[in-house]
Amino acid sequence: MFNLQSGVHRQRFPPRIKPAQAKQLKLRQAQSDKPIEIHKGHNDGITGIVVDNLNQTMISSGLDGTVIFWDFVTGSIITKTYLEGSAAIAMRYNSVSGLVSLSCDDLCIRVLDVETKKTVRELWGCVGQIYDHCFSHDGRWIVACSMDSVVRVFDLATGHLIDAFRTATCTNVAFSSTGEFLATTHAGSIGINVWNNKSLYAHIPSRQIDEDTGVIDLTTSIDFHAANQLAIESEQVNGEDAGDQTTSVSEIDQLDASLLTLSLVPQSRWQTLLNLETIRQRNKPIQPPDKPKAAPFFLGSTLTKGEKPANQAMIEPQDGAFAESDRSRISRLASQQPSTLRIASLLLSSKSDPAPLIDHLISLSPSAADLEIRSLTLTEMPIFVEALTAQLSLRKDFELVNTWMSVFLKVHGDFVGEVDRLREAVVEWKQAMENEEKRLSDMVGYTKGVVEFLRSAR
Repeated sequence: MFNLQSGVHRQRFPPRIKPAQAKQLKLRQAQSDKPIEIHKGHNDGITGIVVDNLNQTMISSGLDGTVIFWDFVTGSIITKTYLEGSAAIAMRYNSVSGLVSLSCDDLCIRVLDVETKKTVRELWGCVGQIYDHCFSHDGRWIVACSMDSVVRVFDLATGHLIDAFRTATCTNVAFSSTGEFLATTHAGSIGINVWNNKSLYAHIPSRQIDEDTGVIDLTTSIDFHAANQLAIESEQVNGEDAGDQTTSVSEIDQLDASLLTLSLVPQSRWQTLLNLETIRQRNKPIQPPDKPKAAPFFLGSTLTKGEKPANQAMIEPQDGAFAESDRSRISRLASQQPSTLRIASLLLSSKSDPAPLIDHLISLSPSAADLEIRSLTLTEMPIFVEALTAQLSLRKDFELVNTWMSVFLKVHGDFVGEVDRLREAVVEWKQAMENEEKRLSDMVGYTKGVVEFLRSAR
């Protein structure tokens, strides 16, 4: 080990035996009939080496089938793990979950916990040599490519194979730090293919797929149009039989009333609602569109279908009767009767049950939800805040409720001090939020204390 800045040698794994230690070993060897085992490193080539986040432990793997955990400071061996009948070919480390994955020559991916130094998962299914594998950004998945030209996605929480697609022989895989994209390289291709992560835009259940029928064949897709198949297809594609095997996670509203439950809405949607103004400013065109250089004085008329005689080209239809299909989008919208927003009717029923209002807001796009919140009247504002407070007391959709409240205060914050009922509703919301934060912090502190007690050496 060398210092990155000065280049000075710092440590050796294992460290060299000092002369005093060598004399003690000779004396112990002379007094004992059995040979004294001296801790050595690997007996064959080293295939992987990683260091944990805190620079406390270094892990190395070798072709001799051993995985050694080293003390980063002293260079001594903490423990040595033997892989049964296999050897590690490559090693990957995920700093979020504190897990180390090993792709072995027996076509298995073994996952070790750095803290307990034990194998926690064995992922089987690859056919042929495993070329490369990687963790997802949050440590939930492992993506592996093998000699059979199939890219597989394993769910670490369940150990299930949740997605598999066949392409040209994949040689390397890498996840982006944000989890939005997966980059792959393929044999015979000089380009890098980028795959979109579908789970960021829709809920994806971690149900195990069948290896024989669940592999999506993309070998005929030259331009990789099916890039959104990184996560498994929705249950509608698999049919009704797949839905009968396991209950969809989306059907579970809340496990327990005492638990603070988040929504199943993708993170990108409510984050877009929070930063909608910034996104609109960023997407504005830099310069106005250029006017055409020249245009004919008389433009062709498309008021009615079919060809017209030349003498009727400039005759306007009577009573302004245009064909509906020939109207522009703006003219069609202008001719329609103004429709009232649905949130106005839902607010009246939200006093008894806020569920319809919350379901309606969840179904809206970020821009539509922003429009609904901006369209609230002074009489509707207190009812809207009371509905969010009721949903907060139910401990459901916690991040969505906070997002809608943040947008409401950003848009209508000036009216809080002017309307008495609105001010009382906001104060009630604040009190409910403080109570929930205190309850949650107490639970987290208790859980942290129990975990620290169990992890401490006794």
